[in-house]
This record gives sequence, structure tokens and C-alpha cells, in this order.
Amino acid sequence: SDPRERRLKAIYDALDAGNNKKAIQEAEKVLRKEAGDSLCAKALRALALLRSGRLDEATAAASEVERVDTSEESVLQAMTYFYKESHRLDRIAAMYERAVQQQPKSEDLLTSLFMAHVRVLDHKKQQLTAAKLHRLAPSKNPYYFWSVMSVLMQATECGGELASKMLLPLAAKMAEAFRDRMNAEAEVQLYLMVLEMQERFEDCLATLDGPLSSLLSPQSTEMTRQQRMGYLEKLGRKQELADARWEDLTTEPNDWARWQSCIQSSINADISQGGDYVEADPRLSELQSRMDAIAAEHPGLSGPRLARLELMRRCPVSCRPETALSLMRSYFEAFASRPAVASDLLQFRSLLSETDENSSPAKLLELIRPGLPEWPKAAADADRQQLVRDLTARINYEQLSRGLLNKPMDAEQRNAKIAELIQAYRANLLDGLRPTEVQPADDLLLLAVSLHYDAWLVEDAKQSETHLLQALYLLDEGLSGSPSNYNIMLWMIRLFIALGAWTPASNLYERLDVKQILLESVGFVLSRQVARCGLLSQGLVMLNNTAMFYKNNWRDIVEHLCTAYRIGNFRKVPELSP
Repeated sequence: SDPRERRLKAIYDALDAGNNKKAIQEAEKVLRKEAGDSLCAKALRALALLRSGRLDEATAAASEVERVDTSEESVLQAMTYFYKESHRLDRIAAMYERAVQQQPKSEDLLTSLFMAHVRVLDHKKQQLTAAKLHRLAPSKNPYYFWSVMSVLMQATECGGELASKMLLPLAAKMAEAFRDRMNAEAEVQLYLMVLEMQERFEDCLATLDGPLSSLLSPQSTEMTRQQRMGYLEKLGRKQELADARWEDLTTEPNDWARWQSCIQSSINADISQGGDYVEADPRLSELQSRMDAIAAEHPGLSGPRLARLELMRRCPVSCRPETALSLMRSYFEAFASRPAVASDLLQFRSLLSETDENSSPAKLLELIRPGLPEWPKAAADADRQQLVRDLTARINYEQLSRGLLNKPMDAEQRNAKIAELIQAYRANLLDGLRPTEVQPADDLLLLAVSLHYDAWLVEDAKQSETHLLQALYLLDEGLSGSPSNYNIMLWMIRLFIALGAWTPASNLYERLDVKQILLESVGFVLSRQVARCGLLSQGLVMLNNTAMFYKNNWRDIVEHLCTAYRIGNFRKVPELSP
């Protein structure tokens, strides 16, 4: 009902709609009617000018607002947005400090001031502000633990004796003084963080086993289990750790990371108690029996089967090439129709013998080849799911063969293999796929391209250029059938750069629509070739885009930091801080 509020609402609506020009007009209209006395209208006008790209005018308008000390929430919020978008986060803290001087008992203003210090990583001022909040509202635990977390971050930041002798003991004393008043999981986790930084792992375990454990929610059971195992590892309790790993494994028996940790912990526990393994060691037999029992209980899972091979790799004394070959063969036969089976097995190539023909890589391929399905052919009446399974099995075999043998082919063998792969690829193209789906047979095309690429690496320049062009022809054919297959596009970028063709490589890079952290990882595929191609201006554009990602991303990160404090997710604070 307030006419002034209605006029300001028109500015807010224009800003929300992205109509900055109208927002400026509405703000100027309010200022004319109120004889320039509306600080909120001035702040909103500065924000609209900034979003319109009129930086000098926006800065001048903001300076006019800055000259007036105010605690009006609408003005403070508008200026907070202005400073965030202009990357001047330090001004937010200064603005709220002046506002708090006017209303020192305002809980909302003090909370906003605390978050302003969080944005600029001023941990000392965070601590002082949180202490004021706690004195103002002593019944609210979060304010007290904001202060504890701020002390902890000061210790993380400075390190050395100051951290170990003063700041960490202070944080521990503060947390322990509130043990009886803790009423939330976040507070217990912060207490554990303090103990961890002091390397008081016995106290950490005692906390997890004590009355404070009742505050840990059922949803955090997994995290608590991982914490307990981490403390046992730090304390060197190898047998207890191994037992805990096996218990943890029962919750996710197909988790490969869990299997690796479990195997290594069991090995460490055995060696610590009985020395190094020897041949026919009963301790190894016991480990193998436990793995076999889990594999028998979960016959459809790949993790337990791979675990036997992992044990052989970590304990060479237990490795028998013929046993490894048998395990690898049974693994392939059980899971051949699943993707990535070849990469699963190739990590254990060293377990096979290079001298004994009966346990060599070639023997493994010879044994599994008879069980392979024939090359499938796509047809209108074919069972598509069965076709994909058969095709995946053949692809896995071809990838495994390439990885295991890894020997150069002569021109005749290579051309015959390329022709076989391309024929199988073209015979298994599926109709009716969405543009975002990839053809199941694309990996056959990429294998053929790899063979051309191998030839380019070893043959003379004139012949090698022919191989690159033939590979690009195949990749272009594949891209027409799978327009969203990023592997094909990355291969094409690689080959175009090898030919010195920057423009098509750059066009494909743009088609990849690289965003966020991929600018750093995938962007390297192209940016590292800039100097080689002599196109420094284009490279500068790419690097500026990546730098801008980090600049803009920091603005989001500081808001995530504020959220971590608000919801009590204190473990995220060190992760998000630089």
C-alpha cells in the first residue's frame, strides 16, 4: 500500500526480468519524485548501470550511496549485489561494519557482517564477529561454533608453532567447554576436526564410541565408518583396520576402491604380525578363501573376481601365471558383454608370462576366442539388446587383443584388420537413435583409427599423411552417425592438429561445448598446440576464457563457503578455502 514501495517494486521487477534499461528509468523516476533522497533507488540504479556495462556511471552512483552510512536492509542488500558482481567483496564487509556501528545489537546485521568476512577469508574478524553474536544470543550454539571454526581456519592458514601451540589448543579448549551443550551433528564433527588437526586420534575414536555419537544421524553412518577406519590407520592398528575394512566391504561388495583398501590393509596386518609372505603361505590361502566366499555369494558382481587378481599383483609370491590366466579367462567369459571388461583385465597384464606359451597373453586370447559370438549384423527384426551384448563382447575382445599383444603389424595385416573392423562397424549401425545417443559400434571405428595412427607414428612422412587423412575420413563418417560422441571429436582434433589444420580443430573444440573445469582438462588438448601452429591470438582467447572461469567461479565458491557456515557443514570449509 506504500506508494514508495510500489515504485521500488517496479525497479526490482525490471532487474529480475533482466531489463536493465527499464530498471534505470524506474530508478530515476523514483529519485525525481523523492528529490533524490531514496538511497535504495540509488543503489538499485547503480546495480542496473553495472549490469548494463556502464561501469564508470555505476561506480559514481555507488560512491554516492557509500558516502551515507545506513543500516537500511534494502540498501545494504542492493549494494551487496553490486559489490559481488563488481568483484569488490572487501567493500561488503566495510559497509556492514558501518551498519553495525549504528545498530550494534542487531543479530541480522552481525550475521551479515560475519558472512562478509567469510567472503574475504578474514578469519580473525570472523572469530570476533561470531563471539559478538554468541554474547548477543547465547542460546544459539551455531554462533559459538562459528567462532571455533574461525580459530581452526586461522590455524590452518598460519601453520607452524603458532597453530600447534596456541590456536589449535584454543579451538580444542573452546569445543571441549561446550561438550555438554552440543546438540547437533555439525558440532560433533567440528570437535572431531579439531582433534584430527591435533592428531589426537585416540580421542577421536573415544568420541565416536561415547555419548556424543548419539548426535550422529543414521544418514552419516557411512561417513562415520570411513572416519573410524581413518583413525585406526593413523594409529597403526593394522589388524583392527583390516577387520573394519572387511566389515565395510560387506556393505558394497562391488566397490573396487573398497576392495583395494581391504586387500592392502589385510596384507599390512599379516606382515606386521607374521613377517613377509612366503610360498604356499596359509595367510594368503585364508585371504583367497574369503574372496572366493564373497564371489560365490555374489556371482553377478565383478569386484570379487578382480580382487583375486589384485591380490596376486600386490603379492607376487602368490602369483602363478597359469592361475592368473584361468581367473582372467573366467572373468572375461562371465562379463564379456559388459563395457570396460578389456580395461579391467589389461591392468593385470603383468601377471601373465612372457616366456611360457601356456600362460602367455596369446594363450589367453586363444582360449577365450572360441566362446565369442559371431560378428552381429543389425537388422530390422533383430533383438537390439542381444545385438548390443554380442557387439560389446566382440569389442572387448578386440580391445583386449590390442592391449595384450601390442606388437606392430605389417601393412597387409593392418589393412586386413582395419577392413574387418570397418565392415563390422557399418554392419551394426542402429537406426532411430536420438542425437545425444552414440552408436554402440563406435568403438570399432576408433580401433581402426588407432591402427591408422600407429602407422603414422612409424612410417615415412608421405605415407603417414595418407594414414591421417584416411583416419579423418572414418572419423567424419562416425561423427555423422554419432554427432555427440566426444571421443570421435577429440580424435579429430588430435589428427587435425597433427596436420597443422587449426581451423577445423578449433571448430570441433567449440562443438564440444567445453565448460567449467573441462576448460582446464579438455582445453589442454587444443591450447598446448597454439604455439606450434603460430596462432598466438587465438590461444590468448582460449586462455582468457579459462582464466575468466576461475575468476567467476571464485564468486560462486565464496557463496558456498557462506552456505557451509549457515548449515553447519564445517568439513566443507577447508575444502572450499584456497
